[in-house]
Amino acid sequence: MKKIYLLIVLFLFTLGTPQAFSQELASLLRPDTIAVVHLNLKDFDFDRFTESKVERIDSFFENLNYDEDSREAICREAKTLITSKLNLVRPFYQMFVMATKLDEVYLISYADGLETVPVIVATPLEGKSKAQIALLESFFANAPIKPFHQDDFLILAVPCLPDKGEQAAEWVKTHLESGHHHHSAVVEAFDNMSEDTIFRVIVIKPENLQELLDGVDLSCIPPQAMAVLNMVLEKFQWISFGLDVYAHSVELTVQTSSEEDAEELWELLKATQDMGIEMLRIGLYGGITMGAEDNPALLLFMEYIPLLTEIARGAIRQTLPEIDGTKLIFSCQ
Repeated sequence: MKKIYLLIVLFLFTLGTPQAFSQELASLLRPDTIAVVHLNLKDFDFDRFTESKVERIDSFFENLNYDEDSREAICREAKTLITSKLNLVRPFYQMFVMATKLDEVYLISYADGLETVPVIVATPLEGKSKAQIALLESFFANAPIKPFHQDDFLILAVPCLPDKGEQAAEWVKTHLESGHHHHSAVVEAFDNMSEDTIFRVIVIKPENLQELLDGVDLSCIPPQAMAVLNMVLEKFQWISFGLDVYAHSVELTVQTSSEEDAEELWELLKATQDMGIEMLRIGLYGGITMGAEDNPALLLFMEYIPLLTEIARGAIRQTLPEIDGTKLIFSCQ
């Protein structure tokens, strides 16, 4: 039974990829919302995904100064290879979505219910036929937890323990009946992302953060790391993450309380990088010194260590975020 429960949870967590933020989510938000994941299977364009991959490959070889004929041949072969792999997935995707209409999924956590319901999984009922809803519910016919309908959603309350399914469902129903809440952080974080962002996550600092931390064993964390963690927790308000598979880009945004806090966190990140580089430098010196006892020729590499560590420092500097007012924005393509 426990294996079935774990499989259900893993299955639900791996469903979907998102697109545009939907205002319908507002009915599931409450003041104690601490995390939202939006996954969306709507309108995933396999052909567009293939073209974006091919364009990226072409751009790579263009930067290497390949001639046009060679690039065309490379792109042609790459497109054939990518298409053949996607064609293995496309039929299953289309059949699953057509059969279940499970094309949008939300995962939400509430601070007040973590001990009872770590997360709820919800999918909108709009656009789904009675047969499709019945099919989704049939997946849980022999499972210890059952989905229920509320606020135009099919909701699954995932309990801490499989045998606490009914208790978890009752808690969620009561919590959702307490009234809607326009959560500006969620709206701001999701709406600022591109429409092509197909995976969205936001983690919001709860008001009872210290109470939650007191219930976690942090004794294994070194004091220095704990000091950094406390500083970060004190200054951030929310953190969001977005993935755009067409542009092959990811973006992580840290919302701080003030511009001063954003600058302090940036300096902290930079100082942490410098500390890591110095540890690398010391490690290289120590390793060469120990190895030179058996192979004195290694001492010849000593003079290259400052150069190598500065090259490493320059590379890691590129991971520092941009400061946009009160936000730190990490991006990668």
